[in-house]
Amino acid sequence: MQVRLSWQILAAILIFILAICVLGRLLIGAFTGSKQPTPISVTTVTLVIAPSPTLVLGTTATAPQASPAPQANPAMATPSAAPTPSATTPSVTPTPSVTPTPTPSVTSTPTPSMTPTPTPTATPTPETLHVVATGFAQSSGVLAYAFTVINPNPNLMVRDTRYQMVAYDAGGIVIKTGTGTIGLLGPSGQTGVAAFLQLADGDGRRAVRVEVIIGGGLFLQPTDLLPITSENLAFVPGDKPLATGLLRNPYSRDLQDLPVAAILYAADDTIIGGGSATVPFILAGGQAAAEVPVLASGEPTRVEIYPRLDKLMTP
Repeated sequence: MQVRLSWQILAAILIFILAICVLGRLLIGAFTGSKQPTPISVTTVTLVIAPSPTLVLGTTATAPQASPAPQANPAMATPSAAPTPSATTPSVTPTPSVTPTPTPSVTSTPTPSMTPTPTPTATPTPETLHVVATGFAQSSGVLAYAFTVINPNPNLMVRDTRYQMVAYDAGGIVIKTGTGTIGLLGPSGQTGVAAFLQLADGDGRRAVRVEVIIGGGLFLQPTDLLPITSENLAFVPGDKPLATGLLRNPYSRDLQDLPVAAILYAADDTIIGGGSATVPFILAGGQAAAEVPVLASGEPTRVEIYPRLDKLMTP
């Protein structure tokens, strides 16, 4: 009984050792993965333990019958060890990196700002022409008046400005009135007006002052307006005194029937008379002489001649 137990224990130990070896080789191959592990052949060992002899106590010893030799059981034949399939370390397929899908940025739609309605700027009211100076001259039955005006609007020109002239005697009584229109005047420009008035026959009253009242005009955006220049101005005394000079035409067309006004100044720059006339024509780019009949109340020291520009251009 003791011998049988010893062989069983030995077989169990041997099987256990073989299992540990196989398991160790598998674990080593799994962890290393650098080469295929060497296949381990496992041989199954069948231990046949013969029964121990039975001791018979007695005087005669009976020889034991020989036990028939055990026949090999084909079922118990030790099979050839089948090769254990080698443990192949499974190849690790790398997990494809997940490219994060960019979250579309939410573009905030700007809230339309309320644009304040601009307060309309009041267009300044154009200023009427300013009278710079007035004067007159008187003889029997004739009154010649003259005045100069300036356009105070630097960005506007004005035309067809109406005016009224009033002549007073020493008692403040109105002797004579006259009306007319002022031609085209450019921004910040200056011009002069002069005219004759017939007095009533036998009216012996003398004018001591004149007054000019300026009415409304038509204000326009400025256009290119070339000035007609004058030169060689002079006063010619006599029974029929004249103001003379040369006028130059800067335009590329002829000018015809050009009205002009002549203003006479004393030494102290006060207006002492004037007159008006019409220049028949001035050739394009040329010049023409102007002779203006005038009336003076003294000896003029300076003469100015102003053409009426509204005859040049109709805006």
